[in-house]
Amino acid sequence: PEAGVDAVFLDLPQPQKAVGFALQVLRPNGRIGSYSPCIEQVMSTCGALRALGFHSIATLEARQKVLEPRALEFITLPAPAPEEEAGAPEEEAAEAEAPEEE
Repeated sequence: PEAGVDAVFLDLPQPQKAVGFALQVLRPNGRIGSYSPCIEQVMSTCGALRALGFHSIATLEARQKVLEPRALEFITLPAPAPEEEAGAPEEEAAEAEAPEEE
């Protein structure tokens, strides 16, 4: 059987120090994931990965968002009042253009 693992996930205070050990157990084209809450850890780990020849290095940020589900109450709006019957648009235009009688 083939030795090694397909992936290693690091959740350590100094993950950059474990990258070399991870390389020893990874199969070719294996992947490393690292949870690093501080940008300094990210930068050090990426530097260690590059120094050991890793490629396709990417950093993703994950943010936690608290969701508070709640019931919403909807109100029923009254139906709009029917429009008053107005004359045809042509009649209104003719009335507006007609000169005023004195």
